[in-house]
Amino acid sequence: MSAKDVSSGLKAALKKGITSAVRVLGATNGFYHNKRFRIQMPDELRKVAKTLNKFGKQKYVRRFSLAMN
Repeated sequence: MSAKDVSSGLKAALKKGITSAVRVLGATNGFYHNKRFRIQMPDELRKVAKTLNKFGKQKYVRRFSLAMN
């Protein structure tokens, strides 16, 4: 197998992987529904989220988390 064949195969594999990742993660809530790639809330905001949850304001925490992802 030549270097050109290897290079061509690697380019094809990368293109396929990138296309798949963009399709899955680029969909609505693609990051949010995928625990491996979900963007976590920063530590400072987790404290605020915990307090909001105690006061029954979970919907605002959920909305913010969805907006980040």
